[in-house]
Amino acid sequence: MTILQETDTNEICNSNCITKVDCKNMWSLVQYSSYMALTSYKSLEVIKKVVHGGEVKREFLYKGSDDQKRVKLISSQYAKMYLEKTKIGNVKYKGRFYWMALGAIAAKQVYCGILALDDFVSKIGGGVILDGANKVLDKIDISDRRFIATGGITKSDFDYMRYCMLKGNLWLYLDIYPYHEYYCRFSNTFNDCLSKRDGNTYDTKVANDMHKIPYNEAYNKLEKFKYSDNILNNLKEAFQYVKIFETEKIIQKKQDAQFNNLMTIAVHEQHIVLEKSFYSPNGQPDQRLKDIFDKQSKLESNHPYYTQFGALIADVQNRQAVFTNSCTLPIGLNGLSDKDKFFEDMLKNERLYIVKERMKFITRIAEDFHYVMKKYPGYMENCLARLAEGDITEKLPII
Repeated sequence: MTILQETDTNEICNSNCITKVDCKNMWSLVQYSSYMALTSYKSLEVIKKVVHGGEVKREFLYKGSDDQKRVKLISSQYAKMYLEKTKIGNVKYKGRFYWMALGAIAAKQVYCGILALDDFVSKIGGGVILDGANKVLDKIDISDRRFIATGGITKSDFDYMRYCMLKGNLWLYLDIYPYHEYYCRFSNTFNDCLSKRDGNTYDTKVANDMHKIPYNEAYNKLEKFKYSDNILNNLKEAFQYVKIFETEKIIQKKQDAQFNNLMTIAVHEQHIVLEKSFYSPNGQPDQRLKDIFDKQSKLESNHPYYTQFGALIADVQNRQAVFTNSCTLPIGLNGLSDKDKFFEDMLKNERLYIVKERMKFITRIAEDFHYVMKKYPGYMENCLARLAEGDITEKLPII
């Protein structure tokens, strides 16, 4: 817990100390809470030793072998917030944080993408993708092999893509989750304190911790969450739709508020957070990512073998969204006439590194997601409940 004030004890029964808490203290609290949710205790024995005021004995799930666990936790946190299953949630308002529902699924897609990437790289080994072609697609003729080798995607490229995906996933969470937690805890001061969020003014412990989080270059790119009025007005609008959902009685108007909340936060997610921390950290598309994405596009053609390779790399890049707790579309949905509404693919002529083209993809995702959430509410809530429990259905191997 962040200590806001200390005082001496006394002998007066039931006495208390009153301290004044300001916006920066409350932002410090929710920021602290957000990253502590991505930690775990080493053992029950360690838990027993933790005492108030003592050293916090928690492991941070940040890098290395904990990558997958951390991404899964982020998906879980989003799902719990949507389902109002956090300690500060209110089931009466379940559905108000609509972006969180799609955010849980998007984080699941990152988990699946990293899983696909790690599995793919482990099978092809080092070198360019030609190595994989030799092992997996033995029917490719010599000219085809030469084409793939010429535009080959190296293991180093995959490692870089992995790094960027994990960075975007973590810092999007550290940006967006505290806004929602603040609203849950202190909704009456949300608008007044919105502009006061600033990593430079966090309480000392929180400020120090933020600089220990990996991929820390993103923190400065995101201005330590001290945003301009235009960005803050967009966020304020997003939470106005939350308030409309809470107070509106007409179902259609509640659903409209949900969709508007989703799209308004999606603008912040894509134009601000991911644009600055992932796709265009220096104000223009990351050249290496652009080259990787362009190489993948060249592999997507009518040639069946290119298409297979292109699809594998597309999985890694998150060019498809599946609106369940599974990495791939569950077989059980095959009988539905509208099963195509449960997934959305990025078009071949759409480039992830161009935000306007990426937003077209995001808009189609949002529309399909809204459709299945309305038509299949029980099924979708079950999928989100499973994500809240960390239950992601994997399908391996991919090759």
